[in-house]
Amino acid sequence: MPGLVALSRRASAGRSGWRAVGGAPSQLLPRRLFAGSAPRLARSSSAGAMLPRAVLGARSGGAHLRRMSAAPDATAEVPAGLAADLLSVDDAAAGDASAPSADAAPPVAPEAAAEPASAVGGSGASDNAADEGPARSAVGYTDEVLLALRAGDHPKVVLLFEGMMSAGIQPDATTFNAFIEAVATSRSVADARLAMAALTAKHPAIIPDVATYTALLKGCEAARDPQLAVIVLDEMQSRGLAPDHNCYHVLIATLATGRQYKEAEAVLSAMRKAGVQPTATSYFKLINGAFRQDEADVAFAALSRMIEEWRTPDLRAYERMLDHFARLQHLPGQMRCLEGMMELQTSRNVDQQLGFMLRNELESNSPDPSRVAALWSLAEARDATIHWRQTTGVMFAFLQLDRHLDAFRVATRHAAAGARVIERLSDSIAAGLARDPSLVDEAYFQLESLHGKGKPVPLQAANLIIEACARIPDLDRAFATWAELSKLSLTPDIGTYNALLATCVKARELSSARRLLNRMETEGVAQDAKTYAERVVMHVLSNESQQAMAVYRQCVDAELKPPAATFHTLIYMLLRRKPLPNVSAAEEILTEMKTHHARVPPTLEKMVADAVAAVSKGERYQAPQSRSQQMQRQKRRAAAGEGPAPAGEK
Repeated sequence: MPGLVALSRRASAGRSGWRAVGGAPSQLLPRRLFAGSAPRLARSSSAGAMLPRAVLGARSGGAHLRRMSAAPDATAEVPAGLAADLLSVDDAAAGDASAPSADAAPPVAPEAAAEPASAVGGSGASDNAADEGPARSAVGYTDEVLLALRAGDHPKVVLLFEGMMSAGIQPDATTFNAFIEAVATSRSVADARLAMAALTAKHPAIIPDVATYTALLKGCEAARDPQLAVIVLDEMQSRGLAPDHNCYHVLIATLATGRQYKEAEAVLSAMRKAGVQPTATSYFKLINGAFRQDEADVAFAALSRMIEEWRTPDLRAYERMLDHFARLQHLPGQMRCLEGMMELQTSRNVDQQLGFMLRNELESNSPDPSRVAALWSLAEARDATIHWRQTTGVMFAFLQLDRHLDAFRVATRHAAAGARVIERLSDSIAAGLARDPSLVDEAYFQLESLHGKGKPVPLQAANLIIEACARIPDLDRAFATWAELSKLSLTPDIGTYNALLATCVKARELSSARRLLNRMETEGVAQDAKTYAERVVMHVLSNESQQAMAVYRQCVDAELKPPAATFHTLIYMLLRRKPLPNVSAAEEILTEMKTHHARVPPTLEKMVADAVAAVSKGERYQAPQSRSQQMQRQKRRAAAGEGPAPAGEK
């Protein structure tokens, strides 16, 4: 880790020894306590962060500490009933350092030295041990210490360690490392270093190993101090100890907790250089640290790299990450988790999750069509069942993206589920397919493929293809589709005949339209409002105004609601009548239109009002071309190579 160590050294330039949170050196500890300890001495973050007097213990020469920690809750985190000889150092080992210094507290009377530890900071370990029943064995203490450590009960770990020492049981590497981790996590790394130095001096058989430094690193993680973690790692490597997976994992978690994500990623590379292959847990440490800081993009980048390097998360990990990405509203992360779950072919109900995410996106203030389309692609690949209201929103999203063929595919699935595609959507999809005849062919091939897989083909989808042919207009494709309906196991309905009728009318094949109407009557197909609308247009194109008005009256008498286009057609017809426009009839039709439709275009009302005013003044009135007429004229001019019509030309 040369780069990280250099970074830490630059950050703490000019400081020697272990960097403490507050940087205030302790004046409460005799110098001889550290005789023979590690070269780097821990600094306590403050006077209140020192270990309680009972933890430091009575010296074998009778020297006690008079002053206590300034923090009122110092004994709450680390119990003060630790045996007097827990951290004591033999006078012989201390050497000349045992001489009292100017700062040392005066000696305490022998009576005070014999006083139980409970008089200093609460119940002593011996009292607790007496209440605990039969004496524990070394194995019993070790098991309980490990259980308390796994449960995160660090004060209990210290209490058990105290009881073990009071029972005369020598600590081994397991209990020693557990005690160091408890102190480092619940108090500070500085206090853990003090305890480690004193214990190793008293018990030479205990030698700090990789697990010991990993325990110190966990204290750095709890303190969110990544620079101190790098220093701990540097100290460990200087002792010739090679970090293992656990050590690296704690370092990654500490760096991620401190928002040093690039440095955490550098640790992954350093692991490989050191011959330690990163595992899935290595990446999870970085991802979890990013989630704790609500950094969804960092977590997503780490997840992508993790999957790319074939450290595949399991189902439970995907579920947890999915919940975090959902909490942070990070759609790419949610989708990647869903894709991963699908790759594992899990039994989790991904359909419900997809539906939930799709609904949230559609119900947001400004739905993102791209996100909606991406979610739908996942649902389609999964063959998930999506509510019809959501598929309606998906069709709108594809139309916004000009992906009309995809919108048709959604409409097909929507209709196959028994839902009805609303007219506005159906018209928009048909208009989009009509932009390119090849799209119409592709749409029909989709229906053929669906039928070839043994799935039912909805008739509404086939009618939509014929409607697209009508907008081209393409008589051949329309009637070819009609002829193929039997192969798709479909029977034409009124929607099919209306689409064919519209194709004939737009292609000006009025005789074919009349032939089709006669066939409908023969087969007993009842006409609806759209059929009457096409019949009105047929009579208008044939200059049969009276017949057009008669068909309109038949539609109204049949208690059908004429489409808005029918009123437009009739009003334009009446205002173009020669030599004078029939303004009274136009006003009547406009009034009836308001009874059938809540919204009447202001341009239509203005046109009728202008015609009435012109006739009343005896002026000549010329009705403007309808929008469809303008579009047809533009097509004719474009086909003839004349370019667009001049501005203002009617």
